[in-house]
Amino acid sequence: KAVNSKRKVSDEDILAIRALREGGLTMAAIGVRYGISHQYVSDICKGVIDTQADKLVKLQESILAK
Repeated sequence: KAVNSKRKVSDEDILAIRALREGGLTMAAIGVRYGISHQYVSDICKGVIDTQADKLVKLQESILAK
């Protein structure tokens, strides 16, 4: 079965995925649970995929830096 890594995940999913990874669950197991690829899980954990709150903070920081 092909895993669609383009699946949209909610902010709550992103936070839960990060918590599961910090708790020691493998990226493959998390990917199966959420129906996403382990690379997508990796991107979420590295911060490549952000929550809306993360995006707002980055935007504010970039505005203040100018």
